[in-house]
Amino acid sequence: MMDEAAAPAVRMACAVHWLGRAGGKPKQAVEIESQGKTLEQMLYEIGEAKHAAAPERAEGDQAG
Repeated sequence: MMDEAAAPAVRMACAVHWLGRAGGKPKQAVEIESQGKTLEQMLYEIGEAKHAAAPERAEGDQAG
């Protein structure tokens, strides 16, 4: 960044990178779309689906 022999674009990139590290970047806002279910409900449904599929997998193992 301080090397006057370096190309201006390189010096600018170094300055931007340095400022991003030293000053910290502002937090980015994230929008989350609610699907009407809590995390607990979704995990419960995943567990139920796994338990429902378990007998099917066991039957497939015995058939072979």
